[in-house]
Amino acid sequence: MVIDLFRRWERFWFVIAVVALVALTGHGAPARAEASVKLVVNRSPVEVDVNPYIDANGRTMVPVRFVAESLGAAVQWLETERQVTIAYTGRTIVLHIDDTRVRVDGRELALDTVPVIAGGRTMVPLRFVAETMGATVGWNEALRTVFVLTPEPPLADKPPAATPEPSYVVVTGSRVNIRSGPSQDYGVISQVARGDRLVVLEEADGWYRVQLPAQGTGWIAGWLVGKPEVLAESPQPGTWVAVVTANNVNIRNGPDTTSPVIARVNAGESYEIAGEEGQWYKIRLGTQEGWIAAWLVAVRVGNLASRGEDLPPSGPDGDSGAGVVINDVTAQPTGSGVEIRVAASAPPSFKVLSLTGPPRLVFDLPGAVLGDQFASTQLEMAGNGLVNGVRVSQYEPDTVRIVADLSGEASWHSSREGNAITFAVGLPSLAGQVVVLDPGHGVRKGGDWSDPGAIGPTGLLEREIAMDISRRTGAILVDNGATVIFTRTGDTALSLEERAQMANQAAAQVFVSIHLNASPNPGLQGTSTYFYAAGSEQRTERQRLAAAIQSNLVSSLGRPDLGVREANFAVLRYSQMPAVLVEVAFISNPDEEQLLAREDFRQQAAAGIAKGIMTYLGSS
Repeated sequence: MVIDLFRRWERFWFVIAVVALVALTGHGAPARAEASVKLVVNRSPVEVDVNPYIDANGRTMVPVRFVAESLGAAVQWLETERQVTIAYTGRTIVLHIDDTRVRVDGRELALDTVPVIAGGRTMVPLRFVAETMGATVGWNEALRTVFVLTPEPPLADKPPAATPEPSYVVVTGSRVNIRSGPSQDYGVISQVARGDRLVVLEEADGWYRVQLPAQGTGWIAGWLVGKPEVLAESPQPGTWVAVVTANNVNIRNGPDTTSPVIARVNAGESYEIAGEEGQWYKIRLGTQEGWIAAWLVAVRVGNLASRGEDLPPSGPDGDSGAGVVINDVTAQPTGSGVEIRVAASAPPSFKVLSLTGPPRLVFDLPGAVLGDQFASTQLEMAGNGLVNGVRVSQYEPDTVRIVADLSGEASWHSSREGNAITFAVGLPSLAGQVVVLDPGHGVRKGGDWSDPGAIGPTGLLEREIAMDISRRTGAILVDNGATVIFTRTGDTALSLEERAQMANQAAAQVFVSIHLNASPNPGLQGTSTYFYAAGSEQRTERQRLAAAIQSNLVSSLGRPDLGVREANFAVLRYSQMPAVLVEVAFISNPDEEQLLAREDFRQQAAAGIAKGIMTYLGSS
């Protein structure tokens, strides 16, 4: 009995000794036996000889060989010091086994875990090492997968004699779109400002592929930039021209939004700049001068035939269309508006001017003459409340003028078919309306790290997709006369409350936050829109905005309709105007992630959101 009791105590103290040993030496070892962690680098799965694991401190540990082979760093091991040195693009990280101290470029920092030897391999904390090297790291709990996006590797150094002199262009527009390809059919991925100097990487079809000021590359229209040597020989500021980039833009008699409106102009019109004050340009309108907001024009050096902000010249070498014969002009009422169709011997160019007192839209066709068969200058049409009549004249020997007499403010857009052009005149949809778009996530949280939002199975980042859809939505709204404000155009330091305050300070009509949904269940999919209005007098309006966007987005995308829902999101709670949060699709669903990676799907999403906003504002 005594011997048996002794043996029990002997086993008890042996177990205690083992536990104590693990507690003293195993703080960097795996916390528990569980499914292994997977690695995806730049959207490609990576296999390593020792499985990554999550240690007792909640940090993902990976073999240092992974850092060398998959992230492109140089790694050195010093056995006597139990020290590993990682070097990447001029940055040096020095770590020691079982030591929280680390040196980055000679500066000592403290880790919240320690490098260890496991399975005969040196294991290092992935997030700290990768983010110090400039990579983005994300974690998908449902897939137990770490996603790493590395920065573009630097170009290899070349001897000075073999390095060609880089070619530069200088931006001449005030705000110019950067697109993903060499035409207006490609989506907008960024913007640059007048005076930005860009390195040219490639040229195609009158477009330049350029290195962007921050990072990445994109395409810019050749007619919105100039060569430095050419610009140096250009005339002085008296020849700077403002090209209008939106329809129904107000011209005011002072450089602020409180000054009275004296005229309205439309996209494609160009005016000589007579002065500048803050974010406003003084322009010449014939014998009159007025002020236009700088964010609604593109600025370039040239004559008034120049056009900007992605608007290509009206013909080869900026030809004004001389020699065009106008064979017929018809006016067809359409609901509350009218369609004016112009048939010509060749595609005509045009300029549009919106006038007040009395209100009218003037369409000038420079370089055009009325044909002999043209029968009437006063077109037959029944007045429909907005358009009282349409008349045509040979305004100047080489200019045909078409005037739509109006009873109030109107908007217009044009379309071409062969040698014919149609002007559709109707009630203004978004003129004077302010819309704030909030691309989800992208908040800087120390150093160079930015909140990526949800991460898809192949590494697609919610932060980037939400930004792209927001830009596309904004472009559609601007084309329809709205003033669009983004809470971020890249990474931001603004809190959720501060994003809502941006909309409050701008006195916006609506606030729309654009996100992608995610769930541990990868099977979930579909579209939903949220509003919040507890105790608010705006409950009906907020719900109506959400319903308009949800129905149009579902119709545009064809994804499952998850309906309009209510949730106490901060950006909705702090907004003083009708506000919604849109969950376009599930980035955690493999099928919907593939759709979100496609430009055409993102454009459809933007079209649905924009149409929902326009539907709501049009009925308000």
